[in-house]
Amino acid sequence: MGKPKVESHRIVARHAMIRGSFNINSSSVEAWKAFFAGASDGHLVFVDPSSGNIRRSSVPDDRVLVSRFSLPASDKEGRDAGDPASWLGVRLLTPEQIDRLARECVRQVKERGPFLNLSDFINRRLANDETGVCGALQAAIDWDEFLGRTPVAGNAESINGRFKGGDDFITPAKVAGWELPFQAAATGSRFAGIPGYLTQADLLKRIGNSITPRDDTFRIRAYGDVRDAQGNIRARAWCEAVVQRVPIYLDQSDTAEIPTADLTSDINRKFGRRLDVISFRWLSPDEI
Repeated sequence: MGKPKVESHRIVARHAMIRGSFNINSSSVEAWKAFFAGASDGHLVFVDPSSGNIRRSSVPDDRVLVSRFSLPASDKEGRDAGDPASWLGVRLLTPEQIDRLARECVRQVKERGPFLNLSDFINRRLANDETGVCGALQAAIDWDEFLGRTPVAGNAESINGRFKGGDDFITPAKVAGWELPFQAAATGSRFAGIPGYLTQADLLKRIGNSITPRDDTFRIRAYGDVRDAQGNIRARAWCEAVVQRVPIYLDQSDTAEIPTADLTSDINRKFGRRLDVISFRWLSPDEI
């Protein structure tokens, strides 16, 4: 086997295709729920801190496992910041939490989207409002502290509420007298960032390689009919095509890794990447 070429990192993308990616601009709550639920695991591998042995435990079917560490030191989920498991263990998101997270992601899409890239989805905005506190995904996770809400530690839908009770939560009133250029950024849980506190970084470890800001595969349906001189429909037909955008350009005189700004072909500057028809079929009336 030959050695990799110096420019290999530039050309590898021409061969990269993603199967089953998820569009972060989706406004379907059910789609978001299915996507998050699909990240579930049947088991958890962790290290026993007392013995140093690697152990394995099962994960309930209705929970989604999220861990800050590749090899956590516990398979338990902490109850609050005073629980050692909150510093060693994992998070097991419940169906209620997944449902709320999906609804809040859709709300963020409608309020901040469409997202033009993943950076726009993940990073905070340079603004003096709630969008300047954190990105859309973290805002969806910590939904209970935005829009004027006050977190309730016992709320079954709250993901990080267990770390927001009492003095754990720094309210806007507590920072009102502080001389800060952007006071909203100083609010939130004082325990934000501990292993048991779910952050967007933890979630992105599970879903980061499956999300995209746009679709590359499209299902297109078309309809046509024939009418007589009186406008009566004499015949009609429906068809469906699946079309996929591929890495190569329409005019292959430009190779796939060339940036748009450096294209030499007028055709490619105008039309971009090639679209391939993957399938085509005629539809019957009962499929519409």
